[in-house]
Amino acid sequence: MAGRFYNKQQWRRLRRQQLQRQPLCVLCEELGDLVPASQVDHVRAISDGGAPADLNNLRSLCASCHTA
Repeated sequence: MAGRFYNKQQWRRLRRQQLQRQPLCVLCEELGDLVPASQVDHVRAISDGGAPADLNNLRSLCASCHTA
């Protein structure tokens, strides 16, 4: 299911909204660094029952933090 979700316009819209409301990487910010976010991550993975389209389940990350 998750793979199909990421190919939809709804995800692109949510991703854009998330990056606008939280333009910095939240994990880097916790360390005191201001790094622009380029990725949007589900706090609770869809495969673990996380809500795919809930802005409260999304966080903005830089590419390095998203990969880690």
